[in-house]
Amino acid sequence: MKSVSLLVILMCMFLPLMLPAQTENWIYRYSYGETNAVAFGDDGNIYAAGCIWDTTTFCDFAVISLTAAGDTNWVYRYSAVPYSDNCAYSLVYGDDGNIYAAGYTDFFNFAVISLTPAGNMNWVYECMNGGTANSIVYGADGNIYAAGGARQLGLDFTVISLTADGDTNWIRRLPYGEAYSITYGTDGNIYAAGENFCTNYYDFTIVSFTSTGDTNWVYRYGPGEAYSLIYGADGYIYAAGAGSDQSMNADFLVVSLTTTGDTNWTYGYNGAQNSSDKANSLVYGADGNIYAAGRCLETSPLFTFTIISLTTAGDTNWIYQYDNSYGEPLSIVFGSDNNIYASGYTYYQYNLMIVSLTTSGDTNWVYLYSGLADARSLDYGADGNIYAVGVIWGSGILRDFTVISLSPDLGIQEYLTTVKSDNINTTIFRGPLQLPEDKKCKVYDITGRLVEPNRIAPGIYFIEIDGVVTQKVVKVR
Repeated sequence: MKSVSLLVILMCMFLPLMLPAQTENWIYRYSYGETNAVAFGDDGNIYAAGCIWDTTTFCDFAVISLTAAGDTNWVYRYSAVPYSDNCAYSLVYGDDGNIYAAGYTDFFNFAVISLTPAGNMNWVYECMNGGTANSIVYGADGNIYAAGGARQLGLDFTVISLTADGDTNWIRRLPYGEAYSITYGTDGNIYAAGENFCTNYYDFTIVSFTSTGDTNWVYRYGPGEAYSLIYGADGYIYAAGAGSDQSMNADFLVVSLTTTGDTNWTYGYNGAQNSSDKANSLVYGADGNIYAAGRCLETSPLFTFTIISLTTAGDTNWIYQYDNSYGEPLSIVFGSDNNIYASGYTYYQYNLMIVSLTTSGDTNWVYLYSGLADARSLDYGADGNIYAVGVIWGSGILRDFTVISLSPDLGIQEYLTTVKSDNINTTIFRGPLQLPEDKKCKVYDITGRLVEPNRIAPGIYFIEIDGVVTQKVVKVR
């Protein structure tokens, strides 16, 4: 039986049985900013990219390096000109030991920045007509390939090839559109996915280029958008996004292509409400299956956190939806421990959420950060830990550049029990929490995480005494 959300249990007036708690290895926050990408380097350090606000309302392109223990190695910030907006969206640790981050500078100039492992800038590449780089990859040929949108007459689907020294090899555009994902195939070709305008609609679009910039082929499915792209270990291309096939009610879409651009199969999942479903991220598992993460509108008006497993023939293995509650995964990875990890958020108080699943679709654990937060990207480190990045909001509109490290060990699994909440005493208190000194006590927050009794903030908590949860307390200011 799949795990049941603690929040759902509480709403149903039941008390969950909580198994040994999973805690974070650490949470890193840098005020103020947001984090969009993360990579675990071959040097054992973590690299996170996004933006950090300066003393005004403008933001700097930012990359931060952390040790596996969560200590800061260095913070790199770049602003093209004073009082301009700059941000990184994608990051890769190159085979040459350098870090490459892609995004925009000076109010949306397509940009790539190369850094040494010590945080020193090698070079900055900027496409000055405007646009943004959404995805970056380090090719096996030693070149860097970045995909996004760059302006000419309008915003164009754009792929740029750079040398490791920052010189331009070539620039290729499809008029009117934007690329969101790029990969370098083991066949030596480059594949980019996104959207491109054709006739009356923007189509789900995949383009294949040679390493010298010649176009192999262009694949379209439409209308739609492709958000994630991978080159499978089986030698096929897989892309995920949204597609409506002229109906204008988008489906969660996964497409498989040969390296010559022919369609193997097209998989679409339509939520119960027949509206605005999409897949945000895709991974090819070491078990030979495909895993796609996104949202489906099952119960109006909010979306359901959804993960779908497919065979390489396009058949459904299973569909996981987080307890029919509302949310959206933004990133998915396949761990070397043969588990699947997806990160995103729930709509319940906009909590950051990370889910671990077996390859059979069963829940290992669900991690919730209790507070206004989201996780936009994650990586499974060679050290066996999970690293997720996003934002945690503070007061007002201020939010922090955030990196969270988790152990993949089995954490809280939340199951219904027959203990009803009307058998649990509730106490409202102010100040410090008073616990019986002659008992073995533990305190859990509403997400099921173990917390320090002397460090709890206002909120709802459950007290375990001698192994039995017997008390609910509400701390007020």
